[in-house]
Amino acid sequence: MFLKSKAMPLVRNACRDGWHLRLHEFVSYKHRLPNADEIDDLVAEHMKIERMLETDNPAIFSKQKSLEGREKVKRMLLEPLEADKARSEV
Repeated sequence: MFLKSKAMPLVRNACRDGWHLRLHEFVSYKHRLPNADEIDDLVAEHMKIERMLETDNPAIFSKQKSLEGREKVKRMLLEPLEADKARSEV
């Protein structure tokens, strides 16, 4: 809820670039928004995971499950934007 109400520009950027799961985890754990340096760290972490996903090594994790989980969080975070968009189209 905090992200949805206080940081939609950051959420939009994170969802667009794919690191929204890292952002969600950060805020859930720290109970605050990341600063610029921490955002850089979150993006770097995301890129590391992306490289691991490219290998699709089932011993590490399931690429499909990872992508499904990422999409679920993305839908949850962007829900207010979609609702606003639907209302404005009426």
